[in-house]
Amino acid sequence: LRLEVVQDDRLISEDAMRLQFYPKSKPFCCDPHAKVALYDPKGQTAAMLEKAGLPFTPIDSFDELQDKTLLIIGKNALGATPPPFLKRLDASSLVRNGLKILVFEQKQCNVGNLVFERPSQRIAFVRQPDHPAVEGLKNEDFRDWRGGTDTVPEYELSDERSPHYPRSKWKCGNSGIVAGHVIRKPQYGNFTPILDCGFNLMNSPLMELRIGRGLIVFCQLDVTHRYGVDPVATLVVDRLLKWLTTPFISIKSARTVYAGDAKGAQWLDRMGADYAKLNPHKGADALRAIHVLLVGEGGTDVLRGAKGTVPVKERLDAFIRSGGTVFMLPGADLSVLPFDIRTKDEKVFKVTMPKGDPAFKGVSAADLYFRSLKTVPVIVKAPEWAVTTTPAAIGKVDLELGSVLVFNLDPETID
Repeated sequence: LRLEVVQDDRLISEDAMRLQFYPKSKPFCCDPHAKVALYDPKGQTAAMLEKAGLPFTPIDSFDELQDKTLLIIGKNALGATPPPFLKRLDASSLVRNGLKILVFEQKQCNVGNLVFERPSQRIAFVRQPDHPAVEGLKNEDFRDWRGGTDTVPEYELSDERSPHYPRSKWKCGNSGIVAGHVIRKPQYGNFTPILDCGFNLMNSPLMELRIGRGLIVFCQLDVTHRYGVDPVATLVVDRLLKWLTTPFISIKSARTVYAGDAKGAQWLDRMGADYAKLNPHKGADALRAIHVLLVGEGGTDVLRGAKGTVPVKERLDAFIRSGGTVFMLPGADLSVLPFDIRTKDEKVFKVTMPKGDPAFKGVSAADLYFRSLKTVPVIVKAPEWAVTTTPAAIGKVDLELGSVLVFNLDPETID
């Protein structure tokens, strides 16, 4: 909306205000085959789901989950001690075999070794713009939401002894808060932030964790009491429910093998990678039944096989072109790849992600801002169609149906 005040063809004043209009919210149509279970001892989430028009079955035991496709954990349902049925669920294979879980707003609680903080964020940023929950929404949509919040106190005094930098802050009022409690981004595991927020973008109010064929979504956005009140909060809830009640295409898990020394295996184990070791007798000849090849230091010798006669470049070329993925760990021998790619040590203090490539989804510039100079191998020669970070500490090269990812950042060398 723009206003211009003109007198005698002379501009006196002008002003502008950005407006955004949302269509009236309508109850969405979920898949009739979806079987939704709800664990909601506080009852607030049940009221929201009824308003949304989603059929569900209240549960409080593990046995009631056996035929369900989606489990919803209600607002403030978790505490210092996880419910007994969640312990059984964690030990079972239900999630790995396809069960989806949606966790709504929680305060500090004991779940998945995650760190919950309460910074009372009024602003969040879209990290995955093509995600079904936020597609088409902008950063401006995740700020100053309508109505207050009931997840954090309205007034807080600063605690200078708070354990985590940047320490606690003074706070007066709850208006516009998008997320009272947020999750500190995990350093390991298959987590992907959909939104991020906070100091150095170190937190996320909406993220997902993939486990096998299953999925866990953590929604810390203060949406439960805003459903039907704030248009964006309502839209995000509807999209999450529709997405998670729609059957996913069932695919086989990727078969992943590692070729390299014990140091690289320890690195992968710390990251939570699920892999087997490449058959050292067959070497690269064993790649026909594999989807992903991880290569570390010493990997070239393993790929050559027990007799050292396997033509590694030729086998890798066929493997990649037919749809295989090769992930080169820090220190791996790049000369075995079927194209020319070289690195040179350079001083680096930050790495910026390229846009639009799925290999770099969920990673923000703040995640790779080192604050001090680090000596990092940087790609100085690669095929012209390569996609790289800036500077090129990470690079991705597509080759027909497959890809090669060269990853030169060793977490062990970064404080």
